[in-house]
Amino acid sequence: FDTLAEYKEDLKKELKQKKEMAAYNEVEEKVIAKVVENASMDVPSAMIDTQVRSMADDFANRLRMQGITIEQYFQFTGLTQESLFADLRPQAEKQVKSRLVLEAVVKAENITVSEEELEEELKDIADKYKMPVEKVKEIIVGEERESLKRDIEVKKASELIVEAAKEI
Repeated sequence: FDTLAEYKEDLKKELKQKKEMAAYNEVEEKVIAKVVENASMDVPSAMIDTQVRSMADDFANRLRMQGITIEQYFQFTGLTQESLFADLRPQAEKQVKSRLVLEAVVKAENITVSEEELEEELKDIADKYKMPVEKVKEIIVGEERESLKRDIEVKKASELIVEAAKEI
């Protein structure tokens, strides 16, 4: 930035964007929760168990980035792996149900991802990790690319539900 005024303006713009994103995320969470609440489904326990393990792994990785092992965390807190899993289970169940509902919306509404949308997402990933987009394309191939497409479809389904809720 050349001037303090430019810096302040950029900072205001960034804060406004963050505030808008937080507000949207809150609405999205509430709307999806309501849809999930009204959906009747049996969620296989194995899916929830897988999500619990994934969440525990993510938590352990975040701890590791702070220089703490999961074992040290258990020692400091007096928790066990079993108690951590039990604490994570309700959130994991909620996430799995939300994903299943959104995947059902993807199917019901025939939501697809265009090559342009996939390219845009790959570009966003490249920007986020400060990598050339070609390198990201080399890394995200095969099943990972299909998984990314499914994530984009689910995101589009979520946006569709939020927009529909706004009209009500």
